[in-house]
Amino acid sequence: MSGTARVRLAGPGDVPALAGLRRADGASPTAEPDVEPDFERRLAAWAAETAERRQTWVAEVAREPVGMLSVLRFDRMPAPGAPEQTWGYVSSVFVRPEHRGSGIGAALVAAAVQHAQQAGWVRLLLSPSPRSVAVYARAGFGRADGHLVLALGDDERTRAAPRIEAIARARTP
Repeated sequence: MSGTARVRLAGPGDVPALAGLRRADGASPTAEPDVEPDFERRLAAWAAETAERRQTWVAEVAREPVGMLSVLRFDRMPAPGAPEQTWGYVSSVFVRPEHRGSGIGAALVAAAVQHAQQAGWVRLLLSPSPRSVAVYARAGFGRADGHLVLALGDDERTRAAPRIEAIARARTP
């Protein structure tokens, strides 16, 4: 059901489209419109607050939003004699199910990678879902075993994933 996708940077006027994609994602407990009727306002406030350090791309097919990806910029503290380093954390990657497998996810990832390269960032990080690993691998991402995670909070999704990842790493020779 996919046509040619257009990937572009999202702006403040895209908040309704991004809110619709976040609801469609289903990874959030607020996926149903009636669960949080004011979600769009909260998303707009968040987008304005993080605008200086975050870029979000939206993918459209026939002018309909079908996917998104967000990157948060992290500027490392300078060290004497060392160049400045900027990293990016890729998150909120989503493509509507009927458009998956058509290259839209890859196009979103490519836009973020191109942005990071042009900006001179040193790396991009992400926490992929099992089904998305292949998309990132094709874009050149690889495993990074040098990072540790401490999940803070009561959300079972944030607690389980790092434990599972740590167990898998501990068992890997």
